[in-house]
Amino acid sequence: MTAPKLELVDLYKEYGDGSVAAVDGVDLVVEAGETVALLGPSGCGKSSTLNMIVGLEQPTSGDIRIDGKSVVGVPPGRRNVGLVFQDYAVFTHMSVRANLGFGLSVRGGDRQAAARRVEEVAELLGLTSILDEKATRLGGSQLQRVAIGRTLVVRPAVLLLDEPLSNLEAESRQAMRRELRRLQAEIGLTIIYVTHDQIEALSLASKIAVMSSGKIVQFDSTERVYDRPNHVFVAGFMGSPPMNLVRGELAEARFARKGFSLTLPAALAASAQGEGREVTLGIRPEQLRLVQDGAGTLSGRVALVQPRGAEAVVSIETGGVTLQALVAAANRPDEGASVGLAFDAAALTLFSGETGRSLHGKNGLAA
Repeated sequence: MTAPKLELVDLYKEYGDGSVAAVDGVDLVVEAGETVALLGPSGCGKSSTLNMIVGLEQPTSGDIRIDGKSVVGVPPGRRNVGLVFQDYAVFTHMSVRANLGFGLSVRGGDRQAAARRVEEVAELLGLTSILDEKATRLGGSQLQRVAIGRTLVVRPAVLLLDEPLSNLEAESRQAMRRELRRLQAEIGLTIIYVTHDQIEALSLASKIAVMSSGKIVQFDSTERVYDRPNHVFVAGFMGSPPMNLVRGELAEARFARKGFSLTLPAALAASAQGEGREVTLGIRPEQLRLVQDGAGTLSGRVALVQPRGAEAVVSIETGGVTLQALVAAANRPDEGASVGLAFDAAALTLFSGETGRSLHGKNGLAA
């Protein structure tokens, strides 16, 4: 059986007096050819995890394996791992050609083979026409291509990207996303993509590892992380706007919080058996439909309308709770209007009030 391309085993990293763990028992398996995003807010441990994979920092405990072999203690230059930084780190006094070939020149070897490899990567990245230009004359997206190309020339086992598009303008970011998807499809790169930007993670990655407080809270396919978050943190982090979350109590098949109440499907209510009365109810804004007042499951008043181009975020007050719905801009209601809210029961999610974990999958409920 082929070993995973990258494997993190109970990886732990502490700083200072050890009172706080930056990375706290991370387990992660990345197969060859996968693009995995490490996603989370600042301080969640994603950059520390990346630095340990590269070898810039050593773990306090745990193991890092590339192609089945531990690389803990192996110097960064001997791990066959490529890293592209947020700030490009391109040598501006060199030509594009010299930048691309830098890693090969340091390693030594056949100069003609190295020159051919530089030409191949330049063609792959659309840099052939500017090979002899000085890097000082390049724009941001071109510099990022050079940084990626310099890494690809040495044929790394794993390509690590640390917030690589954050310095680019919106149009250039979109172009580089397309470029990275094309590269992954054409040459089967194994990519670890560190970002706080969920749009980039959702558009580039085949799997997402959502991190919080040094731990991976959920590691799953991109679709499942968004559609079926397994923790209330993931539900509140993913999406713009994020999932509506209402803390309340469950009495048989009825969810209630002060003036807000809702009858739940029997299977969903059964999923909370044995979890105590406190639960969190979740539903995504795009799964709420605005209908005529009295025609939906809930009724409320429009408190705020926030246009976003082709869409609008509508805040509705209902039973002392404010829910956000995402609607087409052409269908947005007026502030102060009375509306009904309709939704499919399958769109509802319950999270344990004690652990924050999703209750989907319990008692036969489809996950």
